[in-house]
Amino acid sequence: MKDTEGRRKGKKWVVLLAVGGGLFLVLFLALPFFIIHIQNAQRRKVIRAFVRQNAAEAVLVAARDIPAGTVVTPDMVKKVVVTRKTLRPDEFSAVDSVAGRTATAMIYKGERINKTAFEEQRGISYMTDQE
Repeated sequence: MKDTEGRRKGKKWVVLLAVGGGLFLVLFLALPFFIIHIQNAQRRKVIRAFVRQNAAEAVLVAARDIPAGTVVTPDMVKKVVVTRKTLRPDEFSAVDSVAGRTATAMIYKGERINKTAFEEQRGISYMTDQE
């Protein structure tokens, strides 16, 4: 009887050792994949944040010099792509939003077009020939 009990205990240990070793092996092999998955998730998060901050937006710039007092036409402006970081909230991005408006200040070729180019100049009076 002792002999069969000893064999049973020995078999239990072998089974427990095999199961434990198998679990260890699975965890040991799965751990690098888990770590890589976590690192990739962190990289994706950083990349998404970078893209959100540096996403491109179109803004209008003067295609040529536009003197003050000139009515702006679509051929006087063009769209350029800039990063969102450099975008100002008062800049125009649609040609329709500036076409037909009168520039109140000189807009130089390549200059980004913003609302101040169409606002009245306060504190400046223009001389006129009036008698």
